Amino acid sequence: MIETLDLGVTLTELPLLSRVNLQLKPGKITALVGESGSGKSLTALAIMGLLPTGMRTKGRVELNGDDILTLPEPELCRIRGKRISMIFQEPMTALNPLMTIGEQVAESLRLHEGMPHEAALQRARERLDRVGLPEPRFPLTLFPHELSGGQRQRVAIALAIAARPDLLIADEPTTALDVTTQAQILQLLAGLVRDEKMSLLLITHDLAVVAGLADDVAVMQRGAVVEYAAANDVFRRPQHSYTRELLAAAAHQPRLVLTKADAPPLLEVSNISRSYAVAGKRSETDRLIAVDNVSLTIHEHEAVGLVGESGCGKSTLTRAILGLDPIQSGQIHLSGHDIRAGWRMPKAVRAGMQVVFQDPYGSFDPRWTVEKLVSEPFHLTGRPKDWRDRVAEALFDVGMTGSVMRRYAHEFSGGQRQRIALARALIIRPSLIILDEAVSALDVRVRMQVLDLLAKLRVRHGLSYLFISHDLSVVRQITDRVLIMRQGKIVESGPTSRVLDEPQHPYTRQLLAATPRLPQEIALPAPEKLSDRL
Repeated sequence: MIETLDLGVTLTELPLLSRVNLQLKPGKITALVGESGSGKSLTALAIMGLLPTGMRTKGRVELNGDDILTLPEPELCRIRGKRISMIFQEPMTALNPLMTIGEQVAESLRLHEGMPHEAALQRARERLDRVGLPEPRFPLTLFPHELSGGQRQRVAIALAIAARPDLLIADEPTTALDVTTQAQILQLLAGLVRDEKMSLLLITHDLAVVAGLADDVAVMQRGAVVEYAAANDVFRRPQHSYTRELLAAAAHQPRLVLTKADAPPLLEVSNISRSYAVAGKRSETDRLIAVDNVSLTIHEHEAVGLVGESGCGKSTLTRAILGLDPIQSGQIHLSGHDIRAGWRMPKAVRAGMQVVFQDPYGSFDPRWTVEKLVSEPFHLTGRPKDWRDRVAEALFDVGMTGSVMRRYAHEFSGGQRQRIALARALIIRPSLIILDEAVSALDVRVRMQVLDLLAKLRVRHGLSYLFISHDLSVVRQITDRVLIMRQGKIVESGPTSRVLDEPQHPYTRQLLAATPRLPQEIALPAPEKLSDRL
């Protein structure tokens, strides 16, 4: 068993973690939940002995009674990967892009168990088979870039469990995955815990995932564990006010504003198709069809959801609508204007659409101030004389003040950066905003705030949304209609409540079956506690 006893972390005497006590039992799953900055990932790094330079630990981390924090670095290196392993949120950055998946898993076995190269490759094959990547479809010679996101996460899991560790730490392992892939990964982790008798510390902000998977739940706030109990007790009889706030935020429903039945069409997509040449194939029949004869309409002031698993064509369709990707056939119109990829599309037409990405930090120039970031879209319309006032107004719309204009993106939290991204999208007053997984990486309280904000902005500015997400619970909260996409086609569409409550297509039913859900009976605070937090 692994225990943390009064575990703390300080940075130049500033306490970041204080008195964290966890019991991670063999064959059990402990979930560590809390909003961004609460100390979840820092706790994992402290257990692994991987804290950044300048941080110091206090307390103990006991592995079968021995305090591993007192061990020298060479001894800790022998424990990491063999006795304690970690799965990170983004496998593409955790895996070596220059090594095959077989060599990466085998390397861990050679280092920790001294296995010969061939024997290590044979064990690597067994581990990859165990995580659902069998031969011949997934040979050891594949590189990470040749796999999908869910498949790369499976490789990361195989690497982490190669030496059969006592403790597996999974830090947001399914945040960026679609619901069907997420369900497969979670089922895989639960099976590994059961079969290998290992302990699993699952770090996540998704309380629905926790409800369906965890045995115990530790709730963190400001570097401390404020509640620690069996999962059923935490959801049905929470003791701490912060736990009740998290549950309220997870169950929160923004006030929907339904579109008028006679609203005119804003975006019209008619029978568009987009295909790509397959590497090594010359025949036109071997092309990969990403979008196959898709048609859709978004009316003025309407919010439409687009749902489907990774690789279904959502991103290709989005790029085509934005005029960033050419199409082979069909037509796209925004307010009657033809949308075509390339420089010939007038800037004024491009200004009618803006996009907010999943990771706003990745779409920001880190050398630019907020003032410059938010004003960037003015290159489409020309910079007005009162542009600074317009920036301040856009920031005010998203709940921020003009005092932040001289600051840089790295100085803000994830939720604040998403607000800045929204301000940038609003600055030229578009008709349509495309939100590409805009809340999937946010913790439950920040997600609640952003969804409420989107609902208010829609009313205030008469916006239409195309909301792309793999989270059906979020789609239910924010959209009027939903489109279900599979293998490049729209297989089902209609009012959100009808499609999600009475699905007609087998694939829609499959998505709903894979979606984690909160328990029906969870303890929520009184209604007055659910006041506007913007």
